[in-house]
Amino acid sequence: MSGSDLDAIRSQLDVLHLAMGEFLTACAHLENNLAGLLLVCDRDKKTIEQTWEEFLPLTFGQRLKLLIEKCAAEPFSEEHRTILEKEFARLKELVPQRNLIVHGTTFHFGFGEAPVQTFRVGSPKNNTNFMRDFIDSKGGAAHSFTAEKVRQLSALCDDIRGHIAKVMIEAQMERAKLESDKSP
Repeated sequence: MSGSDLDAIRSQLDVLHLAMGEFLTACAHLENNLAGLLLVCDRDKKTIEQTWEEFLPLTFGQRLKLLIEKCAAEPFSEEHRTILEKEFARLKELVPQRNLIVHGTTFHFGFGEAPVQTFRVGSPKNNTNFMRDFIDSKGGAAHSFTAEKVRQLSALCDDIRGHIAKVMIEAQMERAKLESDKSP
């Protein structure tokens, strides 16, 4: 392998690492909005500290499950409930992909005559043949991620976050209005 080949691999690795950093940041921003929505749900039941104490120790998937349960018990408008159902479904699809990226390993592979490419490869639960699947698919397995695929997931996080933020903000405004209408 020549020096220029190594430089190309390092460059691809840098691009993948940048994409993964952007993805982790997008996930963190999304989790912050999920926490904000949870605070809306718990507003009259718990202190902010109590809500955080419940939320922080949980994994991403556990946080989503908790939020879905809390939102189901809240009097959201039909519009908000529709948005939440759609975004929770998209989040349920995102969680396994997130976990594969976060807990995966980075590899450099060249398939056939194609140049070497950098992939993040996750190990799906109960799939001891995950590397064989990755190789047989020439890097196209559902549990393998190029920088571009990671960027697409970052965009998905940002899109979901926008919809969650809309519900969170509007629900807070609706509650504040109801409370001010009750005041003498």
